[in-house]
Amino acid sequence: MSRTKIVTALLVLSVGANVYLVVSSKREAPAKRSASERSDADQVDGDGSRLPRRATGCMQRLRRCQSANWKIVAATIRDQAENPTPPAKPGGVAEKVKPTTASVQAEFRNKIAADFLKHQWLRQQKRIVKKIVHDLSDDATQKRQLDRQIGRVSKTLGLSAPEQDLLRERYEPVRKEHMQRLAQVIGGEAPDYAKAVEILRELFAATDSVVFSNFGGEARDRVRAAQLRQRTMILSMAATFAGLDWNDPKLNW
Repeated sequence: MSRTKIVTALLVLSVGANVYLVVSSKREAPAKRSASERSDADQVDGDGSRLPRRATGCMQRLRRCQSANWKIVAATIRDQAENPTPPAKPGGVAEKVKPTTASVQAEFRNKIAADFLKHQWLRQQKRIVKKIVHDLSDDATQKRQLDRQIGRVSKTLGLSAPEQDLLRERYEPVRKEHMQRLAQVIGGEAPDYAKAVEILRELFAATDSVVFSNFGGEARDRVRAAQLRQRTMILSMAATFAGLDWNDPKLNW
């Protein structure tokens, strides 16, 4: 309710109270009283008429009520002057709706897929992390993963056997260092997944550097394009565990 309506309601209540109390006082006046009662109990009202003691008490209560009401009204008016109510928006006016174009629909489909994937990863987080920590500490698993990575890059670039050996020689120590650091930050009782995101980005950058320094810029770009899906998925999972938004610049590699 607005302040204006409150003030109006108070004024109406005040007038109603006046009428009620005056009428009640007249109805309650006794029909016959002794002379001693009149001299002892009656008082004169403002218009010269005599009022019984009961009516006098009602009038006093009425005046106190009027005084209190007007104080409330005055305070409300003062508050309205000092803190005016902002104009209300026209009723029934809806906000402008964003067009549901094909691009908007595609964006929403992507959001649905992302939310579902996050939910699945978080639901299985303990199992996933336990498996990763195990693989990072298992030498045989690390060798298989290294061989698989060398094979993928070699296929992408069409490397010869000597070039594959060169790639392994330069890439293996870089990868091993980052895998050991990753095991340290997620293998403890308080895993630091934000740090894991940082280490993974550094690993991808180091991989690009190895490819660039040995096979050139075009080879590096081809490897980055070939690993787009793999790198994005790995970083997105780590970011989900870290509570990072997928649009965070920290996920760019």
